[in-house]
Amino acid sequence: MRAVILSGPKKLDLIHVKNPESDGKNVIIRVTACGICGSDLHYWELGVGMDGLPGLIMGHEFCGMVHDPGNRQDLKKGERVTALSINPCGVCKNCMSSHSNICMDGLKRPNPGNNSPGAYAEYISVRPDMVRKLPDTVSEKEAALIEPASVALHAVTLADIRIGDSVLITGGGPIGVLCAVWARIHGAGFVVLSEPDVYRIAFSKEQGFFDQVLDATDTDINKKIRKITCGGADVAIETSAAEAGIQTAISSLKTSGRLVMAGISFRPQSVPTLTVTMKELTIKAAFAYVPSEFDLTIDFLSKKKISIEALVTSEIQLEKVQHTFEQFGLKNQKNMKVLIRPFIYH
Repeated sequence: MRAVILSGPKKLDLIHVKNPESDGKNVIIRVTACGICGSDLHYWELGVGMDGLPGLIMGHEFCGMVHDPGNRQDLKKGERVTALSINPCGVCKNCMSSHSNICMDGLKRPNPGNNSPGAYAEYISVRPDMVRKLPDTVSEKEAALIEPASVALHAVTLADIRIGDSVLITGGGPIGVLCAVWARIHGAGFVVLSEPDVYRIAFSKEQGFFDQVLDATDTDINKKIRKITCGGADVAIETSAAEAGIQTAISSLKTSGRLVMAGISFRPQSVPTLTVTMKELTIKAAFAYVPSEFDLTIDFLSKKKISIEALVTSEIQLEKVQHTFEQFGLKNQKNMKVLIRPFIYH
């Protein structure tokens, strides 16, 4: 099969590799769409996956059709499916307390697209109990967004949003937008975005995901947020993983406000501890999602309770992956979520 491998820093190569082998257990999925994630960009810049090794086939936001059902007797070849890209042990303290997303052994276990073969390929082999059938009412674009939407749901759940709360989201990428969608579901009364990118500002305004969209490069950004939220936001969800975003989130929260750190950076970052302590802020961190959140996302999409398909702004073939990654680093790139279509012309 064809697959894109991470062969070095900022270098992706399209090569032929062996198809996943049937083992009577894992489900083999014919990939029909796979999203490019921000963490993929981090791996691309470093040239290695989560395990520190080159040669990774990235891709953990995907959907497809069953090619081999493995030991899942309820699945048939050709059925539309997606899968959770986590691999919890199920027996550690965290797993046993409903925190399988932070399984104590999780990062050492094979995780598709992070340290084991992912979906930048024509086929992927997946742990059978992580596979989910897709309702007919969920489109392919929506299906490829289930994973990031679950990440956003987990962050919003941790934020403990109350009816009428004002919510600040720093970072207007896919996770930031998806956090806004879930924040409204959870009862937020006012949702504001702080984002520096001109395209993302225009996109968010046009799509109406936020009540107000502010330019993060404005020197008065913190003052403006405090003004429109009547003294400071009740909740801030930081999705940019940028130092400026963290500073804005903390500065713009009201006293006793709640901050959820949902962005990921591979480098240390500073936090203004004086402001945090004087405001007595509550800070939580959000990582991935739990299976119930993944399933709830599918349910909400199937019942049309949320609309997120507009986030998909481009679809490409495997041959265009390296070029697309190079474009992400340019200021004039105009994309939110890019989907890879391994079989787009097959």
